[in-house]
Amino acid sequence: MSILTYIYITTLFTAVVTGLLKFSNNLPIHLKGIVLMMPYVLLVEIGAAFFRNLINGKNVLPQYNIVLLTEFLVYAYFFKEIIISAWIKNIITFFMILFPVFWYISVFFIFKITEWNSYIFLVGGAFTIIWALIYCYQLLTSIENVSLHHCSEFWIALGIIIFYSCQVPFMGIYNFLIVNYPTLIINFQIGLQVSNIIMYALFTYAFYAKRSL
Repeated sequence: MSILTYIYITTLFTAVVTGLLKFSNNLPIHLKGIVLMMPYVLLVEIGAAFFRNLINGKNVLPQYNIVLLTEFLVYAYFFKEIIISAWIKNIITFFMILFPVFWYISVFFIFKITEWNSYIFLVGGAFTIIWALIYCYQLLTSIENVSLHHCSEFWIALGIIIFYSCQVPFMGIYNFLIVNYPTLIINFQIGLQVSNIIMYALFTYAFYAKRSL
């Protein structure tokens, strides 16, 4: 296991701890969703990194396919709560209704739950980037004086943009690469871990910088 894996797990763990330490009744519900999701992601990543031999068939893709459904719905709700535009909120609501249906059809009828589902990552990742860009545009064009230093939502959105912008093109063609260019996968996996580290480092800062109300 590479040193990057240890750094990634440590960064994710730090984000989880920081988020839980900031968890209170005053924390906005959209941030609570992110905080409560991360321990689940951490457990899946620890299982994949350290306990793969104990998993049936050493296949962790079922867990990752479920993580994708959870993450994209949590992120959609996060942006639905902080984006002002009513019609964008309606679009996100439709996404949250239709995406689980698409996930179910894709996972059980197009792919298998034991296979990497590139459709889910492409669709979920692309829409998540769009939500994040809309929020950042809204924030940066707002007439209100917003302190980005203490704006947790901005740092989370930035982390999401960096991670998914880097990974959607790669993970969307992962199944093609693993068959035709398996040697490239190692290099792309390094990029995956680096972008994960950056995203969760920004999540950590987002929770750390959150002012108590």
